[in-house]
Amino acid sequence: SSNSDLPEAILLTEIITRSSFLLQNATLGKKQQMTYSILDKCHLLPSCRFHFDKSSDMMKKNIRVMITDDHPLYRKAASAALDCQPCIEVVSLCASGHEAIEAIPAVLPDIIMMDIHMQPMDGIEATAKIKALYPEIKIIGFSLESQPHIADRMIKAGASGYVTKSSPMEEICEAVKQVQKGKKYICKEIKMESRGK
Repeated sequence: SSNSDLPEAILLTEIITRSSFLLQNATLGKKQQMTYSILDKCHLLPSCRFHFDKSSDMMKKNIRVMITDDHPLYRKAASAALDCQPCIEVVSLCASGHEAIEAIPAVLPDIIMMDIHMQPMDGIEATAKIKALYPEIKIIGFSLESQPHIADRMIKAGASGYVTKSSPMEEICEAVKQVQKGKKYICKEIKMESRGK
């Protein structure tokens, strides 16, 4: 079948996966420019609709995820890809740390995917505040930043994991699952950067 017949999340995942190798060696500014170019098509894609057998385990979505990112294209791409995983349900999309804090009581996420560079409150500050208010909520740093010291700052603020936006979607999903189990997760890109220093 043609690409137009595929659900939106599959197309988004394909876009992200195929672009990962280009993003891995780019500078932060170049990553942002390239990713915007890649994701600019997303708003043209058809709505994501999956039809699961209600008796199937595929219907069980037991990890409630909030995505907090000030860039709407990143929110859209991550939401569509994660929400179509059988054990993950995206319950809220937030554009800032303040918005996330306000939304938590209504949606009660298990995990928050947290961008770093947001205004006026960045993701590190938002993480610290959320963990102080809701220590049971787990947070995963989710950023273009591939510098180990940024990941370290997020972990020190209370995050349980860190993945870059150029990480393969399979690894991002694995991070969500491992963190939900109470484990720490640092993506391979950050580990490679750490070993290289």
